[in-house]
Parts: sequence; structure tokens; C-alpha cells
Amino acid sequence: MKIVSVATILTIAHAPGSTAQSRLIPTEINLGDCVAPRISAVKTAAHRALDRQYCTQNNPGKSQKIQACQQHLAARTQVAFFSDRCTSQNYTLGIDGVEYSLKRTRGNPVPPYLTGSFAGSGIRFDVNQIRSIKQRNDDGIPSGEVEVLVTITQGKKTKKITGTLVYGP
Repeated sequence: MKIVSVATILTIAHAPGSTAQSRLIPTEINLGDCVAPRISAVKTAAHRALDRQYCTQNNPGKSQKIQACQQHLAARTQVAFFSDRCTSQNYTLGIDGVEYSLKRTRGNPVPPYLTGSFAGSGIRFDVNQIRSIKQRNDDGIPSGEVEVLVTITQGKKTKKITGTLVYGP
């Protein structure tokens, strides 16, 4: 069950006084029902601040519900912020609570999927493989987990993030 919806994150990121806007914080995207390749990153203090803000806004004056919401979201240590959602031409990136549609500009869509360069909506997104973590899933089926260096550029802002690219069944 997914508690944080994209619409809610959008509302939080663009709320008056919000500090999330324009910080290039990777935020959760809707992956859909398919087993899509995706890039995730470890939640940071900025993510935890968004989680607190989300719980407070959605449970005004209900301290027990706020606490339960925060505990639930704290248990999630990763945020999946980039995927092709099981298509071969469209890529989705979640930054500062907004989902952006990107197109591949460099690299081939072969394993490890999602490496290369992508661009769209004023954002450039580069993914470079650092090292292979795992080449088969727990059932022995070829799939993969790769540590990647992600560079996000929007205007004059640039952020580098180490993430985990997961692909295959």
C-alpha cells in the first residue's frame, strides 16, 4: 500500500513556505503494476522533513495519527525516483514532488537498463554505473542491482546522488 501519493508530494513541495521546491530532492514516483527497472536512493533528512510535513498536513490536530503516519513512512528507507514504467521510450523522474517525463539522449536501453543520459522539461539526468551489486535475483533468474552515480541538472542547479538501479524480475 502506497501512502504518499504524487499529488500529495506535489502539494507539499509547492506549499507556501516549503523548502523542498528547487532543492533537487528525489521524490517517489508511481511505478504502476509492472516490474519496471527503477533507480532508488536512501532517504535523507530532507525526505524525512517532507514525510513529517505530509503527515501533519493530512492529520491536522490528530497527534496519534501523525505519529503513526511518521512511523510508517520512517520504515521506508528508500525512495524510487526514476523508471521507464515498463515502456521503452518514456522515462519518469521525480524531483521536488514533481514527475517529469524525459527522453533518452545517450546510451542504449540494454542491461543495466536506465544508464545513459536523459533530458526533458529543462532537466538533464545522467546515470553512470559505479559497480555491480547483484546479477541474479533470489530465485537465480538473471536480473540486476547496480550502484549508480546520478547527476541531476536543472538550470544552474546540479545535484549528484548515489543510487541503486534495479532491473529484471
